Amino acid sequence: MVASVLGPRAASAASSRGAGAAGAPGAAAAAAAVSVEWRGPGGAGASAAAAAAAAVAASSSSAPPNPLSAASAASFIRSCVQASLEQRELPPRSAVAVVVHVLSADGGELAAAANAVAAALSDAAMPLRFSFAAATVSVAAAAAAAAAPAEGKGKGAGAGGAGDAPVLLLLDPTASEEARCLATATVAFPCASREPGGAPVVDSGSVLAVRCCSRVAAGGAAGGGAGGGKAGGGGSSESGGPPPSGFGADAECSLLAVAVDAAARGAQRVAEFGRTSLEASLGGGRSGGGA
Repeated sequence: MVASVLGPRAASAASSRGAGAAGAPGAAAAAAAVSVEWRGPGGAGASAAAAAAAAVAASSSSAPPNPLSAASAASFIRSCVQASLEQRELPPRSAVAVVVHVLSADGGELAAAANAVAAALSDAAMPLRFSFAAATVSVAAAAAAAAAPAEGKGKGAGAGGAGDAPVLLLLDPTASEEARCLATATVAFPCASREPGGAPVVDSGSVLAVRCCSRVAAGGAAGGGAGGGKAGGGGSSESGGPPPSGFGADAECSLLAVAVDAAARGAQRVAEFGRTSLEASLGGGRSGGGA
């Protein structure tokens, strides 16, 4: 995952970018516009193997119910960047361009991209009101998860929260794990230090952007969209069948609520790691790690 931030520059210069850039519709004239270009696997510059893998995943019956598109990914990233920028310290009628290049994708790429963009904004010394951190969490029925154990990565287990059925929470799931799960949520939260030099704290009560996918129908009907919080992030949801055994009619809402709550805890860990990596980079390895 490679993220680059360009700007601020004159808005006319940013508007001449290629068709892959997505601008911010309806932006105020005095505010800096934010454009996001998402270069995913299988696009320009991707290897033939990555393109073939993407084609197989798209045609597979076990693929996630709502595959990530360049447009929805760009909307998610743009919501985070627009909310975090300190507009009063940017030149009026300027533009900020963000380019995300996904080198490979095996699940959780949207959260990884958001965290890479947050690091790129800090590295570019952009004026920020706060930073942000994102995490992806999938929710699996405990019985199904026991039959298909986690694929070698540290996963968090939980119980309850979705009717009377126990669930297993998978933090940073792989693509195949997402395909087997009942629901998946990628959520971005604002984070900032409460005191100078203090550790970053995620504001779990505010959501900058959210993208949810569910295989469970809400009350047997097709699922609807899931939007963001205070910053109005884009989101989506797709239903794939009746509630499984042990889950009530409101299973979709319950499962996604569990996933979002777990994502806040995951984002806190991401924010802490990002701060430690940044300090180590600026201090010449003072903490023994790299950014």
